[in-house]
Amino acid sequence: MQRDSQAWPAPGDDLRVAAAQACLDAAGEGSPGENPAAESLDEAAAAADEAALARDDEPAARAKKPSRRRVLAAKKAARTRAENNRLDAMWKHERELWRAGCQAIAGVDESGVGPLAGPVVAAAAILPGDFKVRGFWECKRLLRDKRPHFYGIIMDRAIAVAVGIVEVDEIDRINIHQAALKAMRLALSGLQTRPDSALVDGFSIPGLDIFQRPVVDGDVYSMSIAAASVIAKVTRDRIMERLDRLYPGYGFASHKGYGTRAHYRALVTLGPCEAHRRSFGPVMRALQPQVSAEDAESLADAAVDLADACADVVGDL
Repeated sequence: MQRDSQAWPAPGDDLRVAAAQACLDAAGEGSPGENPAAESLDEAAAAADEAALARDDEPAARAKKPSRRRVLAAKKAARTRAENNRLDAMWKHERELWRAGCQAIAGVDESGVGPLAGPVVAAAAILPGDFKVRGFWECKRLLRDKRPHFYGIIMDRAIAVAVGIVEVDEIDRINIHQAALKAMRLALSGLQTRPDSALVDGFSIPGLDIFQRPVVDGDVYSMSIAAASVIAKVTRDRIMERLDRLYPGYGFASHKGYGTRAHYRALVTLGPCEAHRRSFGPVMRALQPQVSAEDAESLADAAVDLADACADVVGDL
């Protein structure tokens, strides 16, 4: 008896045919012969093969999509690279001086030129060339409670650190600008390692016997100046906290002697203390005969408005 070749699948086609038939049955399409989309068992088997390949491709597609952990890791790596680039850029001035033959480069900055009370403090710092601390590039914007952390790192890793302090009575005698310059000279002369060059925040220091370079916004663009800035600010903050205990009522621990509204009110109400700079206008006015509480409030408001206006003008320069 001769068998119909089309009725019997060739050897090896059984599994493909069975898979095709199962797919069609599961889809509710009936037998292969009844399905207009697959007129023969071969076409049905080909459809089954394509379905299997599609299923096999699904894990590969899922594998190509990065996981959340991988995305977060990539973002973290990008932030780290960006921060390293910023930290590296802060060595620009130091590298130029190193290439010019300088060895011990001191960064210099001051703190406390604007307050109505307390000393002006300057700091000088010589850093090793491999100094790199995460977050340090933001030192100009550091919150006050974060500065002591970097203060400790600088004091531990710096080649040399020194501070210069000029007190209130001398500020009143020689003016605040000259006092700030003197504080910077004191800081430089106090370094245990003698510097052969200096990077100074903002302006030159007259009378130095070493090379110096003024850097505008130096605590942003110079690693050495940024370190000196942190040392000066933390040192002065601690002095003002001690003055707050000596002269309660003025709020020195919170505003650090700056002209806040609360400070103006206390100044007018209590009068100046020994920590106030009597050569500064608001303090001089507070030394006048006592005024009423209403006038004191008005004077305090006017002083704050004037201070804000001056700050806006300086910020636009």
